[in-house]
Amino acid sequence: VVDPTINANYMEMYADPDARGGILEPPGICEVKFREKEREALMARLDPSLADLDGDELRKKTAALAPAYLQVAHEFADLHDRAGRMKAKGVIRDVVPWEGARTYFYWRAKRRLAVDALASAIAADAPENVAFADAVGLVEALCAEHGVAWDDDQAVVAYLEANPEQTDHLLARTRKRKLLDDFEALVAKADADVLAQAKALLKGD
Repeated sequence: VVDPTINANYMEMYADPDARGGILEPPGICEVKFREKEREALMARLDPSLADLDGDELRKKTAALAPAYLQVAHEFADLHDRAGRMKAKGVIRDVVPWEGARTYFYWRAKRRLAVDALASAIAADAPENVAFADAVGLVEALCAEHGVAWDDDQAVVAYLEANPEQTDHLLARTRKRKLLDDFEALVAKADADVLAQAKALLKGD
């Protein structure tokens, strides 16, 4: 089993439209989750006429209804394992048809390399409380500021490659913020004598 939470910053999960996410096939799931007793209870709830039957008549009626209930149950179980449901539940990032997979993942990989490199540089230069995910958020904010759709891999790559001065400016702002934070931390720890000497140095005395 592959679990993206093992390395959430870098792992992404995808599925083909025809893929299934379950370990068991629908009939196997129904054997475990929707047994004969559960099926009969559902029949009795949905078909009040069964309450008027007993003995052989009831058994014949439930036996005649069983295939239809099983067919619906199999379809219902299968719906829970399809790619659309996996995406809705956040199990996968996207549904990618095989026919366009090469182009899709080319741009996705190119975008991840560009964004991750920039985010890593930001996280390295930023204050200690800035995590990698927060650094990616700063890159996303930069793209949004310039009207670049964050969910369009090709557009993000094109913007970052065409505007190195913007990314350099973002890094410079991050470094400046770190310097200011470091300076504030030093000032907070310094005693009055040290502060007086620092002021004298700044004035050139």
